[in-house]
Amino acid sequence: MNASGRTRLAETRAGTLGSFIDLCRGLAGRPAVLFIAWSLWLALEYFGLGPLSYVPLADHGENNLPARLATALAWQTGEIGFWFPQALMGADRLAMGLQNKSDLLLFFLFPGWLAHGLILWAQRFVAGYFMHRLLAERFGVDALTSLSGGILYALFSQPAINQQWAGFSLYDGLALPALPLVLWALGRILDRGGVRGILIAGVLGAGYSLVSHFFYTVFILPLILLWFPLVEGRTKGLCAVLAAFVLGWLAVEAPFLWASASQAPLGHRKHWTVPHVLSGGGAALWLEAINLPLALLHDNLPILSAAAAGLLIARSGDRRLLVLLAFAAACLVYYICDTLLLGGLLYEAGIFPGFNFSRVYIAFPFLCILAGCLGLSHIPVSWQVRLAGVPGEPPALAIRSLLCIALIGLACWQSLAIKREALTGIADGKNFTNLYRHPVLAELQRLRDGQPPFRVATVAGDISSGPLTGIAWAYGLETADGYVPLYSERYHRFWESVISPLESHDAAMVDLFRRRGSRAYLFLPAWERLGGQTVRLDSRARLNLLSLANVRYVVSAVPLEGTGLQLRSRSVLDRQLDWVGRPRRDRLLGMLLGEYPGTPLYVYENTNVLPRFFLAARVRAFDDPGPLLDGLASAPAGELATTAFVMHRDMEVLAVPGGDNPGGVSVRSLGPDRIELEVDARTASVLTVTSNFNPGWRAAVNGIPSRVFPVDHTFLGVALPAGRHDVVLSYASPLVALVGAGR
Repeated sequence: MNASGRTRLAETRAGTLGSFIDLCRGLAGRPAVLFIAWSLWLALEYFGLGPLSYVPLADHGENNLPARLATALAWQTGEIGFWFPQALMGADRLAMGLQNKSDLLLFFLFPGWLAHGLILWAQRFVAGYFMHRLLAERFGVDALTSLSGGILYALFSQPAINQQWAGFSLYDGLALPALPLVLWALGRILDRGGVRGILIAGVLGAGYSLVSHFFYTVFILPLILLWFPLVEGRTKGLCAVLAAFVLGWLAVEAPFLWASASQAPLGHRKHWTVPHVLSGGGAALWLEAINLPLALLHDNLPILSAAAAGLLIARSGDRRLLVLLAFAAACLVYYICDTLLLGGLLYEAGIFPGFNFSRVYIAFPFLCILAGCLGLSHIPVSWQVRLAGVPGEPPALAIRSLLCIALIGLACWQSLAIKREALTGIADGKNFTNLYRHPVLAELQRLRDGQPPFRVATVAGDISSGPLTGIAWAYGLETADGYVPLYSERYHRFWESVISPLESHDAAMVDLFRRRGSRAYLFLPAWERLGGQTVRLDSRARLNLLSLANVRYVVSAVPLEGTGLQLRSRSVLDRQLDWVGRPRRDRLLGMLLGEYPGTPLYVYENTNVLPRFFLAARVRAFDDPGPLLDGLASAPAGELATTAFVMHRDMEVLAVPGGDNPGGVSVRSLGPDRIELEVDARTASVLTVTSNFNPGWRAAVNGIPSRVFPVDHTFLGVALPAGRHDVVLSYASPLVALVGAGR
């Protein structure tokens, strides 16, 4: 290229770059428009293709979406209650930690794919727009720098946090996205002062609770409380405003806190064990302690570099920057200490046993972006670069502006990578239609009205090797498995017995469930999930216990065999197998043309399933839960159908002489919180209800209160004399019991 050509090229580059900077500065005058467009772009794949829109499936509480869909369906059918029967044989709805409060209305009013997409769009807009306003108005950062901070926070490209590359997820609610909004709003309230401001702070706290769950906000509240005295240096009127904010938050969150606190001693987290240095944890523990901090540093390296540069330029003269970096460092240090030492000590502490206190690291990206933008603001405007090769006075461009443009360009590139991943995922089955309108599961949904109550179990896997457990909830189906943050410890031990045969194939997986079992899955080793070969399920799980748990259907993406399992829906399966053999491009086109049959699912009917309600005329009593569970595991289905396995301490209410034909049970009505049965007991028997035992369940036999006790370790039992009985079982949430006791 000759000299004149190089000159023209330099002029073109300078003009283009200058025009882009001018455009960004122009948009700074209309930031709401900019962030509406940016957030729409980021969330486009979640609702832009209608029912075929993208649904990310990272393995971290991904049952949040089916739980919301199940709740919306329950509202529509009038089957809503405090008891959530779809999850792991039932759990307390308020305590299980899968439901925000405000977004349920969207799922009730709109199709699930649209409600999901709108929530994710709102997350990205609130995060970006109010991060911009926080930086511009509370920190005095220039427009271009505050825009770049908002753009980065709306993107939230943080693979280290919950393996979630695509940004904020449904699990987050607005807890993290609305953090800049909360700090910005509280700052304005403090600026104005007065009683009115205190009242507004209370409303803000209540609103923050409505759009999030305490499982997340409990890690963010300490930052909010420390923010103004340490970052902004404010003390005047602070206590009243923050107290009003916290009280407003508590006013809405109290029922959920109370339910979780009351259920935690009964929950599966109570006896979680976490390795730590004091218990002899070795090199693997040290590796775990540093892996996440290193990953977080990697994800935030560009913006942290800007913070470090600003710190050098300011020569430690900016207290706010120092405090922000100290907060960020404290998050990592606490995680390391908690992993190495505190985790094993705190998991059984307080009113929430098993609570993961180390998750304060979720605020790390927010702190890094703030510190990075504050660091950029310290770069003097006089620091400029000039493009050589342009005749006359070479155009000058501020280094700060160039760095902001580089950060915005990085965010745009990452968003394109996310879009590519989403399109690939849609073709591979990560779309709303495949997960929540799958023809095979829809057929099981139709069977609910024509059969006695039944449950479904799902062989766990990713979407390329099988559906994730819990997806069946969205169809109104009750499951024996799923991912729930808090469920019955009794059922955790029962499920450990269910999957115990897997120990000879994958001992590490069973041990992980035993120690930390929020994921109650029918596990298969990875090579079996991906191999496509027929798997003998009864050598990986105890089918007799699945039968006892009322599991009539087993859903899997790999072919299974086992005693009593019969394959259904062969014609649909053949079309699905043909579909996955097509090239990915053809599959995407076929989806748009309406030819999509869903990913292949094998559905097996368990012909040995036991009914949800039955009478047991024999009793086997034990002094310890261990032998009781061993007895259950080794008992054939025939014995499980006629024998109640109980503890000796419950024998005082039993007078069961035994017999081969104890009688029958018919269902008068079946709801989440109330079950009405007609029982014809030919002899004294134990009425067995295969739903999770919980002290909130009450029984009335012929209108007279009767004791409910655990049977078969985890289920509901009621002792009945011979004769015909009307039995009513009802569930009252701990909150309802508290209100009733106060009257």
